[in-house]
Order: sequence, then structure tokens, then C-alpha cells
Amino acid sequence: MKKYIVLLLTIIAFTSCEDGFLDRYPKDELSAGSFWKQEQDAVQFLTSIYQYFPMFLIDDEIYSDNALHGIKWAEGDVAKGIYDPLNGTFKGHWSGKYGGVRKTNVLLENIENIEDIDPTVKAQIIAQGRFFRAYLHFDLCKVFGDIPVIDKSLTLEESYTVSRAPIAQVVDFITADLAAAAADLPVEWAGEEYGRVTKGAALAMKARVELFYSNWADAAATAKQVMDLDVYELYDQENTGSYAELFYTSEQGDPRKAEMVLETQRKADDYENWHNKWSAPPGFGWGGINPTQSFVDEFECIDGKTIAESDLYDDTKPFENRDPRLEVNVLHHGETFQDQEIRTRPVQEDYPRGIATHRDATSTGYYQEKFLNPNEDITGADAWNTSHDWPIIRYAEVLLTYAEARNEATGPDAEVYSAVNKVRTRVGMPELPAGLSKDEMRERIRREWRVEFGMEGRRWLDIRRWDIGSEVLQGQYYGMKYDPETQTPFIGENVAAGVVRQYESHNRLWPIPKSQLDLNENLTQNPGYN
Repeated sequence: MKKYIVLLLTIIAFTSCEDGFLDRYPKDELSAGSFWKQEQDAVQFLTSIYQYFPMFLIDDEIYSDNALHGIKWAEGDVAKGIYDPLNGTFKGHWSGKYGGVRKTNVLLENIENIEDIDPTVKAQIIAQGRFFRAYLHFDLCKVFGDIPVIDKSLTLEESYTVSRAPIAQVVDFITADLAAAAADLPVEWAGEEYGRVTKGAALAMKARVELFYSNWADAAATAKQVMDLDVYELYDQENTGSYAELFYTSEQGDPRKAEMVLETQRKADDYENWHNKWSAPPGFGWGGINPTQSFVDEFECIDGKTIAESDLYDDTKPFENRDPRLEVNVLHHGETFQDQEIRTRPVQEDYPRGIATHRDATSTGYYQEKFLNPNEDITGADAWNTSHDWPIIRYAEVLLTYAEARNEATGPDAEVYSAVNKVRTRVGMPELPAGLSKDEMRERIRREWRVEFGMEGRRWLDIRRWDIGSEVLQGQYYGMKYDPETQTPFIGENVAAGVVRQYESHNRLWPIPKSQLDLNENLTQNPGYN
């Protein structure tokens, strides 16, 4: 897959679009007469669509209660609870995703013009095109709600007249595309095609959509289909390697890849990932994101109890006797990283990583650590230029999807316990206690989502699908405890971090961008936005 990256960049240039509704009418789009002649044309064009996978997703954590942005200028308004229809975040998301939708439709229409193409290759290309069309529609509806469903490349006139389809219709369209894609995709790609979308990826994305919209029975059934493929497994620290290593750079054939159902493929020098430099603390990189105290407190103690319940918890030594995933996620005061002691108190002695001692220093006393390999150089220029692949769907998600959906559909039976316990025990955490009620199991599964996928950019979507934004996205966020009189961390009061957040119930959906409403009178605004 990575050998196509250079071609990808070339095709992107050929298919650039004007800004506007649905990125509607690219003037320089390749014509059917000049390009769609041979099989390789379709392969190259398809590869260009893979650019719509993200480089990384960690910055999405700032839309949740998990973290604030350490790079202050990059935080933006939405993370603070300012949902303005004029905000460029909403416009960029709408136009960018619909630009990708257009490309998928161009592919699906023009591949029919190629006469000399292997039927199996054609079916697989179409399947990948349908996957991306579904993936991009989901990226839109999960934040905007009702959206236009676009199943063909639009003329300029048509782009001014489309209207929003009800969310049920949108979801039916997405899941139909994903089911069709899964039917024609291979379970695995061999050799140089490794990294393309697979049958398991299409099914796992379908399960994600079904879970998001509380279609419990469907989500459980689809997740079980992925499990039954018997090609994925958790990276087990007892038998293979540490949990932290799961998130370091790995290449095709590495045992860690067995957990990756779907990844963004990156390639140094051609299509690099610059996550390392962006996310590393000041002195190593640009500052990354800062986990909140709320996130830190979510992790249980090693006895499987919360910090409020466990006798093992010591408030002055909050990182001892905790779920091992906490240390993987959070870099904290007193820890050693890259042969340096990390100090984060708000005193000049702890510059540049102490709270407020540097423009991009932490505001919580914590830094994100997940994905940062302590043995990899993250200070030099090459830290901007890595081949680090980013996980979009891990097998752990499939297991938790199955557990949550089955619990909601039928209650906490043995299969629910089994799925959750696999995720817990692979990091050395105890199994869940027997006899949990449906509500108690729901609470434990929700906690598992948060701690297992911390710093991976999915918490904000869980908040939306559970509709708990009013509980967790309002008010003041906090960081570590600190006593200014003795300059001692982990005692005293929690540090107030960032501005007071705002959230109202209608913010569960983003506003439709004002620029799109101006272009098309058939579009309507979401409730609560003027």
C-alpha cells in the first residue's frame, strides 16, 4: 500500500476542488476521455482517496473531558464550548468530507468506462470506494445529524438543490455501503497491497455506526462477524510484549499489527506522520495535549476498584497501584522520559515543562505519553518525518462494541463478560466481578471505553452517543494537586486548567456552516443555532 503514496500525492493535485458546498465542481477534474482507460488508472485514483484517513486523531481529545490542548494557539473555540456557525472548523469539516464523497462517486462512476480490467480487481476497487463513501458520510452525520446523502457526482446546478435526509435514511445508506463493501473485500491483503481496507475493516466500521446510533442487536451481530473471522487478536503483554509497545511504530508482519483492524498508512519522506514532534512535551516537541484530572481519576486500582473504593489508593502517590494503562497514557511529575526527569510544578525551576512556565507548557501538570516511544529520537528534525501508522479501529474496539451492544440488547451474560475481560486481563487487570446488573455492566463498559482508548481521539464521540455532554463538558477542568506553600505536587488543591467550558444540550450536534446555508436555501439549521 505504501508504494502508492507518491502517486497519491500526484492524483490529489489533479483532483483538487473549489471551496464551497460539497466541494461541488472541480474545474480541473480528470476527464473520462483522458484518464479512465486502464486498470491502473482506477487503482491510482482510489489510492488518492486514502488521504481521507487522518494522520492522527489525538487532537480530538480536546473536544472531550479527557484533555486540553498544550499548544494553546491550536485549541480553537469548539473545545471551549463556542459553537458558532461561522466557525471555520465546521466549514472545513463539511467541505472537506463532501470533497471526499465526490471523489468516491467519481471513482464509482468512471470505473465503468474501463474495459480492460480484471473483474475481481474491479469488484475490490468498487468495494473500497463504497467503504470510503460510507466512512465520509458517517464522519458528517455523527456531528451534523441529518445530512444530504450524495450517491453521485453532482453538477453545479444539482449542488444548490440537495436537502438533508433524515438520520435513519443516512444510516441505512451508510450501513448498506459497508455491507456491500465487506462482501467483496478480502479478509487480508497480501504483499504490497497490505494496508488497504479489508472485510474486517468494513464490518468493524459498520458495527461502529450501528453502535453510535444504538442499533444494539445489529451492532452485536456485526461485531461478532469480525470476531468470527479469526484473524485479529489483542496484543497481550504477557505473551508478546508490553501494552505501551502496541502504540509505537511498527511495520507489516509485526505481531502488533494483529490488533489493528484499520490503520492510517504513513511513509517517511513521502507521506510522513509528524505526530511525535507535535505531541511531545516542551523541550522535546511542541507540547501535545494535557490530560485532565478527570481522565486520570477514571483508571481503577490494580484490585479492580475505583480510587474512591480501593484501599490501595494513596492520594499523595496517585500513580502507584493503578491500572497499567494509566502510566501508558499520562506523563507526570517525577517520571523519567527520554533519560530526563519530568517536572511539572508551576515554578520556574521546572521550566519548560512546569505548569505555565512556557507558552506551550501543560496547564494540568500532565502530558500525553501514549504513542511516544522512549527509545526513539523525538528531538531531531526526523521526528517530523516518521512512518508511524495511526490506529483507526483496533480489535479491542470490536470486543467492547460487542460487549456494550450485547449488554444493552440482552443483558450481562457470559459473552459480555468474556469480551470485556479479554480487554482488561491482557494488561493485567482483574476480571469484572460476577453478578453485575445491566446498569452496573453499562457503567463498567463505559469506563473501559475511556481508559482503553484514552488519547486516541474517540472519547468525544462516546460522549455524544451517550448524550452525557451536559454532565462532563461544562464548567472548570482541573489538573494535578499542588501545594504552593511547600511547592509539593500531589497534595493540596487541584490546579484549575484552562477556561470554564460551556455546553448546552443542542451542542450534541454541530451547527450547519453558515456558508452552506447561504449557498443552498434547501438546507436547514440544527435546532438551537441562530
